[in-house]
Amino acid sequence: MESTPGLTCPACTEFEKRLKETSSEFEGMLFDDISELQQSAANGCPLCQLIYQTILYRPPTWNVHWDWHTGSPVYLQAYKYHEEDECPLDDFYESQEEEDEDSGCTWPHFKVILSSVGFPLNTNRDPIPVQYGRITNLSSGSCKAGTVDKHSLEGVGAIATLATKWLSDCSSLHEECKRGTQRRLTNSTIPTRLVDVGVEGAEMCPKLVITNGHEVYSTYTALSYSWGKARPGIKTTASNEQDQTRHIDYSNLSRTIQEAIIMSRKLGVRYIWVDSLCILQSEVPGDPLHAADWKVEAARFGQYYENAVVTIAATGAWCASDGLFLERPGETGNPQPYTVQRLNHSGTLASITIRPQVPLWSNEIPFSPLSGRGWAAQERLMSTRVLHFGANCVSWECNGLQATEVSPFGLTLEEESDSGSYSGKVLEQNFRRLAGIPARLLHYMWYNYIRVFSSKKFGLVSDRLPALSALAGRFQSHLKQAYLDGLWEESVVDGLTWIAHPYFWSPTSAGPEVPTWSWASARGSVDFQYSIGDWRPMAQFYNEPEHTPGLGVSSQVRGKLTIRGRVLITDLATLSLKSGESIGKRNAFERDPENNKHSCSACHGLYLDNTDAKDFAYSSFHCLLLGGMYTYNGSPRPPGLVFPIGVALALVPTGNQRAGVEEYQRIGLLMLPFDEYWAQVTDERDIDLV
Repeated sequence: MESTPGLTCPACTEFEKRLKETSSEFEGMLFDDISELQQSAANGCPLCQLIYQTILYRPPTWNVHWDWHTGSPVYLQAYKYHEEDECPLDDFYESQEEEDEDSGCTWPHFKVILSSVGFPLNTNRDPIPVQYGRITNLSSGSCKAGTVDKHSLEGVGAIATLATKWLSDCSSLHEECKRGTQRRLTNSTIPTRLVDVGVEGAEMCPKLVITNGHEVYSTYTALSYSWGKARPGIKTTASNEQDQTRHIDYSNLSRTIQEAIIMSRKLGVRYIWVDSLCILQSEVPGDPLHAADWKVEAARFGQYYENAVVTIAATGAWCASDGLFLERPGETGNPQPYTVQRLNHSGTLASITIRPQVPLWSNEIPFSPLSGRGWAAQERLMSTRVLHFGANCVSWECNGLQATEVSPFGLTLEEESDSGSYSGKVLEQNFRRLAGIPARLLHYMWYNYIRVFSSKKFGLVSDRLPALSALAGRFQSHLKQAYLDGLWEESVVDGLTWIAHPYFWSPTSAGPEVPTWSWASARGSVDFQYSIGDWRPMAQFYNEPEHTPGLGVSSQVRGKLTIRGRVLITDLATLSLKSGESIGKRNAFERDPENNKHSCSACHGLYLDNTDAKDFAYSSFHCLLLGGMYTYNGSPRPPGLVFPIGVALALVPTGNQRAGVEEYQRIGLLMLPFDEYWAQVTDERDIDLV
């Protein structure tokens, strides 16, 4: 419904005025603080409601959590798109080759409206969906068209009905999912403990059950959620385990667990697995009973989620106190289409209708708060089915269907195209279909996913490898090769080319149990340099590390790799490297770009794995050449040119040796011109990496 004049707030009125008065591009701050936009939307400004909805439905990534009470300004920009530009609204338009009679606008010279929160528009902007001419119906995209009020009894019932339909169709119609169900029934790993939630309509009196592996407990749901700063309420410990088998105080559980119990009952599944209730939690620091139970249970996490009938995921919640049935501020005021006038290039006024949006899968799932939690990665990927309770809608995910409340029968082509590309997407889409994929591609998929996984949040950095063990087990069943603390036997040299990024570093280290050569020892996210260009490995790995068998948590003992390659002893002064701390690269020592002979896009310098290694870097250190790389921005390598960049490990000796083979720890990765530093090196030797 088109708004009548005067209903917009002063800020939006001024923006409308500028649209009418100028045909050129312009931008400006709409509000000093996003909370002002929120309030204006609540007060009924139709344009603020649409802008507010756009920001909520195209949320910031999981490592940025908007605080509505702090200063995050809101910007708007009228952007004039030309044919040679990359249109920021490709997902919202169909090309109009002819002149639009209603708007008087000839394609492609038109304005679009962009919004941004907290940052200038040239660095972070979201398109507000607009359409030429006037529209008055809601079919073009209203949140109310498909979503339900989850806070009412009717709303919860509607969600349960929809979820039951999804589950029933998945179990009976999806061939790939049916095969997964059969595998679950024949190879089920039944959790040690489950919570008996009772049946729908009966008194709410949950209790803990010790399964002893009995088949009667093979049908259960599992909860995936983030504890966050809020503790999950009452927990199971060694001292209260027997009491919990008689009665769990429902009123003392966190809201998320309470609502997961409600949903499991409504789905007709009597048992649910929840980590805080089904694993013995610590009562005192260093609790040995907790440590022993956690070691056994953590190694089986992936199987628990894989064998669950469905995983209930608190995808949109930041902590355990948020619950599943979240508020939906994007529905504030039931936003309606709103038409504004703007001056076009011919000097005449034309109509642009700003239309409401619907929540999209691509924003509800990959960039959700839960997706930022490290353990949640394997919980989602190992699950046969996931019922996502997102920030703005409920979604479904299984091998045969991705759906939302708005699109309950499957994502539309527009929604699929809007999902875009993000790191880790390839693995997410193919994880359940790894059979037949060549090993080299599986290695690439693995290391590409580690880029995303390594940036996720962990209470303990040392949990990284245990939280990945189930995914590694699935990969290993197809690769048929050793898994080496995050690396694969046939691509060890490739897997050693990681660089740690100093942003969002954990204040704690991975601990001595994680070898220094593994990416899991870094405190922050990592990138693998071998994948960014034409790469040729030159070092050789020829033995397996000293591991206990298997892929579970028990395999995470300090590993040793033996590598053979060219070795160079050098120091920062000889390499002419300068600290990058003044420009925010606190772990980097780089060359002056003027000293680089090649215009290669790769970095030139020493990149430390942790800032703790700086003391080593200022003295002499050893380097072992891993390989050569060529990254001339995608252009072919000139004939006769040797790989311009030599990629090497930066190492320090431990003082230990084995049969004349010296032992080293990794401190970083060195990337320097190959012909200048490595072409004449003849010292080739074996070293042990620990």
